[in-house]
Amino acid sequence: MELGFRYFFNQPFFKKIIIINIIVFLFPLVLNTFLFLFNLKQFSPINYFDLHPGIGDIIRSPWTLISYSFFHIDFFHIFWNMLILYVVCKHFLNFLTNKKLIEIYFYGALMGGLFFVISYNIFPVFKNAFSPLIGSSASVYAVLIFACSYMPNTRVNLIFFDIKLKYLGLFYVLLSLIQIPFSNAGGN
Repeated sequence: MELGFRYFFNQPFFKKIIIINIIVFLFPLVLNTFLFLFNLKQFSPINYFDLHPGIGDIIRSPWTLISYSFFHIDFFHIFWNMLILYVVCKHFLNFLTNKKLIEIYFYGALMGGLFFVISYNIFPVFKNAFSPLIGSSASVYAVLIFACSYMPNTRVNLIFFDIKLKYLGLFYVLLSLIQIPFSNAGGN
């Protein structure tokens, strides 16, 4: 076990975040599998960490302004977020420090959470909608857009092809805007 901890602590920040996100994603799945096998009531720890749009909810659970960003709804949600984070951060750390990456990642989560809460409280379309926020998309987008503005012409490899960061950032921004009218508004 010591080798595992040593490996973890010797990794750059972005790899630690990826590992933590994967563990947090797998924990409820494994837990509920054991609960199911022993015919016990399943529960979702996500409910204690997702971000609800109500101001009262935030006052009662202020940690959710950050904790929501460590949970994901399904495999593809975490896969794409972690892939983009990995691809961008490999290049990011060639230009900037781990400290700057940490700041951008967590400020992205905080600002994404605040933007979600404000949007759900001022736009009439969300008045009767209830959809808590989970996922690291805001943090990943913050890192991606920062990297795009800092090194827009850097080419990154996305599994089967290379693409300039500025086009990857543009694609993700457009994808998020297009998804607003659908069920996961704010989820990306």
